[in-house]
Amino acid sequence: MAVKTELEEFNEYLNYLVELPVFITDSVNDLDTEIRDNCCHIGITEEVIPYVQPETLITFLDIVKKSRKKALQHSGLDIDLIYYIWHDQQAGQLRFNFINSNHLHLPFGAEVILADDEKAIVENYLNNKLYHEKPFRVLVFKELISKNI
Repeated sequence: MAVKTELEEFNEYLNYLVELPVFITDSVNDLDTEIRDNCCHIGITEEVIPYVQPETLITFLDIVKKSRKKALQHSGLDIDLIYYIWHDQQAGQLRFNFINSNHLHLPFGAEVILADDEKAIVENYLNNKLYHEKPFRVLVFKELISKNI
């Protein structure tokens, strides 16, 4: 029996995330369910991180967004999704989530600083750069995933 390398396990995990179902609603009252069911995290070990380039994760994230858009188009709801990604420094993870576009704000208890693109967030994570400001702020990239485009 062949033993899987950590890189193979990491790639399998990414494929698993692509295939996860997405909870789609048009209600702002289901935020807790959207967060619980749609939030994904990526943790990369020290052994794997040298093999992961920002472009690799950006390509992966594009595949995830296309998968969620397809689910959105088949949902029967007249709603778009807000995709957002951030580096959870305390957990040492890259996290992303999808919530419906009726939400007026991203669900963070801290002030949100919007990044210009995903790459800034991904590079921040891969380089383990800490974004420390007082009061605590979270650096986030967000994008509207439109059902119709």
